[in-house]
Amino acid sequence: MLLGAFCMGEYMTQYLTFDIGGTNLKYALIDEEGKIFEKDRVETNTESLEAFMQSIYQVADKYQGKYRGIAVCAPGKIDTEHKIIYFGGALPFLDGLNLQETLGEKYKVPVSVENDGKAAALAEQWHGELQDIDDGVRLPLEPALVAE
Repeated sequence: MLLGAFCMGEYMTQYLTFDIGGTNLKYALIDEEGKIFEKDRVETNTESLEAFMQSIYQVADKYQGKYRGIAVCAPGKIDTEHKIIYFGGALPFLDGLNLQETLGEKYKVPVSVENDGKAAALAEQWHGELQDIDDGVRLPLEPALVAE
């Protein structure tokens, strides 16, 4: 589970989560049970990696002290062990971005990162339509396909 590495004890703890998309950067404060305390979105800044990271930092700064870890789902191939995004999908400047270095070291919290499609399937298994299902499939649809 994306937050599995962060669950620490029986008391409620909040985590900052990001869903990086080509149109929107969604974020939320949640607990280890998946309860959402706050959520919002901002337009994804696609000018450059630096501009994009400023959007992330603004959100993380806003909630600093309220979270014990950061979980990110992003497009592309993800090295979950080393917290690196490769290929970035519609956001090619994400290629090679190390989230442990950019977020973990800056905010002194553990970071978890997962491919956005896999994260969606895991979320469905955790709290959605795939609960108690041994073998299931989640089919991601492209935004252009959904809009038609």
